[in-house]
Amino acid sequence: MSQEHSLYLSAVGSFRAGIELEGFDERLTREEQDFHFAMHCNGLYLPSGGEWTFGKEAIRPFLKEFEGQKIAFFGPNQPSNFFSDADFGSDGFRATLSQQSVTDVIRRYRNVDENLAARIAFILGGVVRQRWEYPNTIENIDYLKREVEFVARMCMLGGKRSADAIAAASTIYVLSGGSLRHDNNFAGSVYHMAEAVSEDHIDPLATEDLGLSQVARLRSFFDKIDRQDKRPFPNIKEEMAAFEGFPTVGAEFHFQPEIAEQVPDFWKKLALLNMSAYQKKSYVQTSRNDRGVIEVRMNPSIYPVTIANWSHMKRLLPELDKAFFTITINRQEETDFTWESKTDRRALGNLRGLGFLIYAGMFENVPERGSSEEIDFGAIYLGQTVKVIGKEYKFTGLWGGNRGRHGQLGIYAGYGENLPYLAYYLSMGLADPRTLSAFEKGFFRSVESLEDALAMDTTLRKNAFQMTRRFIDSDPYLSGVTRAGDKIIDALDPDLEL
Repeated sequence: MSQEHSLYLSAVGSFRAGIELEGFDERLTREEQDFHFAMHCNGLYLPSGGEWTFGKEAIRPFLKEFEGQKIAFFGPNQPSNFFSDADFGSDGFRATLSQQSVTDVIRRYRNVDENLAARIAFILGGVVRQRWEYPNTIENIDYLKREVEFVARMCMLGGKRSADAIAAASTIYVLSGGSLRHDNNFAGSVYHMAEAVSEDHIDPLATEDLGLSQVARLRSFFDKIDRQDKRPFPNIKEEMAAFEGFPTVGAEFHFQPEIAEQVPDFWKKLALLNMSAYQKKSYVQTSRNDRGVIEVRMNPSIYPVTIANWSHMKRLLPELDKAFFTITINRQEETDFTWESKTDRRALGNLRGLGFLIYAGMFENVPERGSSEEIDFGAIYLGQTVKVIGKEYKFTGLWGGNRGRHGQLGIYAGYGENLPYLAYYLSMGLADPRTLSAFEKGFFRSVESLEDALAMDTTLRKNAFQMTRRFIDSDPYLSGVTRAGDKIIDALDPDLEL
């Protein structure tokens, strides 16, 4: 591997010490070489006859490599030591990275892909950076060793195409407080998910491919769990082509922290979901406890893929059926929604009212929510968004509190089974604004809150949706997309009943 393309050599090349770039001192055992490799990937080197020394410059290639993952792990603008280039000394790294489980996993992946081994080593060191405290007790260091050992052990269950996903998801698992006890069932599930990730050949070229990849992995995973022959991924290229330029939809499900104690193996299920969603360099945030609210996220896609993805996610975590969620919707083009645009304000107002009326059509009141929520149920906002354009990940948008400034639209009016309706009608309304004027111009925009929607006459609300649906059915483009969407859902999840 040339120095130009080697993450490891880019790092150690900055050390001001006599380190052989093509290898290690032959006097070191193989295990010691792998230990030194892991230390080097975390900015630490051992000069001849000296002590372990930190070189900040060695960390910087890794910070660039993990630019997207920094946001995926902890969100934008959240303080964290995990991806820090600060000097934390060598004690914690020497104690954890010298473990045989670590040197074994480094050796395995160095034999496969040195860059992959370097990324794993840096992730393992990230656990040390995140957990390190001054002064540290023997008990703290012992637990830290167990956390790092757990992530390393999980990585051994994967392969070249899946180890990144396992490392990321296992790290979020241990940082969330997941059990470190050996669990054969969980290990088996991780192994099967690793196979599913390895067999996923969807290379995201556009935003909708993110969700499609997650569905492919979950389908394959459940085939393995059910011990049935792997179903070939359906050929839906023609149907997907009908959605070129169509809005993309995602969701963020909210749980109170108590759910982790109420649902057996909750963190393990989230770890598997995180593996299914992982994409290298993606900014899509992981499912985790985010400042007092456990948020379960899904990769965005066009509405039929999102609906199929939601159905597969529920099989792993049935509690999603009783979860409040924010539905997120975005345009395909690079420009974000902004409150400063009159055209956007009109469109956002219509989509807001549509979302509220969908909720009111299924439920009778506005629920009370916990005080730890960042936003109130029934709120809408613009916030950060991830798009894939020509294989490049774009992270844009600015929330900043309240209704945000620019980005994708989030409507916090989702609960349980209304996801398919929100995903479908919001997509149609954004794809063609005439959809939301079919009943009465300005009607949806006049619904400014959930309370407005719930107070509306039931017959009036029903008539509005009937007229909206008639417009969709009569429009050649929207009706064609609907038929293609039905075929996609049926192909991806034949058992799903809507």
